[in-house]
Parts: sequence; structure tokens; C-alpha cells
Amino acid sequence: MSAKLRPATTYAALVGRCLAALRAERDLAQAALAASLGLDASAWSRVEGGVTAATVEQLALACDRLGVRPAEVLARADAAATSLRRQGVHVEPRRALVTPSRGWALVASSVVGAVVAPGGRRRRRPRA
Repeated sequence: MSAKLRPATTYAALVGRCLAALRAERDLAQAALAASLGLDASAWSRVEGGVTAATVEQLALACDRLGVRPAEVLARADAAATSLRRQGVHVEPRRALVTPSRGWALVASSVVGAVVAPGGRRRRRPRA
């Protein structure tokens, strides 16, 4: 009998999805924000998708470009973490610990995004 996997995400994924939601709210293209941070679009895409964590410098710069304080982004991530935990999703501070061998299965980025930017608000195509 195999062990049942439990849903999990990482705090970095929550921060990334919060940054993505803020960027979309401002109709800013991902590539444009990435370029303003000195990154290529694929590197920033990995941050927004929670594959890699934003550095403190990247968080501060992105927040400056988006017109928010880093504390606001972290508060949004904390609220999303609380909501996900209530739904039975484990929120792990370290990505390396979210593995099937530990009984965890990463939830899709879209699931995390639905909690970060609830309501399924239809987004306009971001401007470059």
C-alpha cells in the first residue's frame, strides 16, 4: 500500500504568485518587469511561478517598480498561506523539503494563484 501524498506549496511560490498578481493588476508585461530588474524573462518567470525564490534585492526592486512595499507583498503571501493551511495545504518555507518521499505533492501554481488573486478576475493582456 502506497502512502497518500498531501498537498503542499512553498512560501517562495506564494511570494512569486503575489508579485505576479500585482504585476498583472498593473497591466505590466512579465518581460518588461524582468528587464527593469536586470533579469531575462525566463528567470523572472521562475520567480513568479515559485520554481526559484526571489532574492531580497529582487523583491525590493520589483516592489519599487510595482509601487508597493515588500511588507505588503509578504502580508499577501501570509494571508494566502493562512487560507491554504485552512484548506489542508501544507506551506513549507524550504522547497527542498516538499518531496513525495516526505509525503508532500506540490500543488499547481494555478491553485496557489487562485488563492493569491481570488475571484478569477479576467485580466487584460499585459502591456509591454
